[in-house]
Amino acid sequence: MYEINEMPPQVDRELLALLAQCRTESIGHYREWGCVHGSISAVMPERRVVGTAVTLAIPGHDSGLVTYVMNMIRPGDVICIDRLGDNHNSCWGGGTTLAAKVAGAEGVVIDGPSTGSSKFREFDLPAWIRGYSPITCHPYGNGGAIKRQAGYPAMHARLGAGEKMADISGLGPRIAAAAAAEDEARGREQG
Repeated sequence: MYEINEMPPQVDRELLALLAQCRTESIGHYREWGCVHGSISAVMPERRVVGTAVTLAIPGHDSGLVTYVMNMIRPGDVICIDRLGDNHNSCWGGGTTLAAKVAGAEGVVIDGPSTGSSKFREFDLPAWIRGYSPITCHPYGNGGAIKRQAGYPAMHARLGAGEKMADISGLGPRIAAAAAAEDEARGREQG
């Protein structure tokens, strides 16, 4: 299920300039909540960023919202991603790093891992992450469970009429085409 809110108003530049002078630990002396957990580490510890937080909650394997939000990011935004406890799947890699940088993001904070190929330094995007994982999420866009559920009776009727699950879902032709391409590539390597 997706809940997409309006983008937050951008923080005033004068306030951001003032905040940029303050060290994080100074804030931590006065605030007991609202700070990033200590297990989330800077990829480029020498960098500090300030900006408007754009927050996402990305569960499990579906990183569709990360792709979606790239169309909404404004110069000066900081992307903050809550992985909802998932420390196995990475929702962020090199492509998202470049997309965020091109959109003008100041940085990214991920309460979870990134892929090792995320290229934060190469694309000059400061990041704070919980670690690295080669296991990636995919932009499935699986939200909207009620709409999907409403389609079950029609799918069941098609199955009852003899259609195959892979054909109904569209995966059959996609997998067959991918397998054929892999076979052709192996044939070129061997031939």
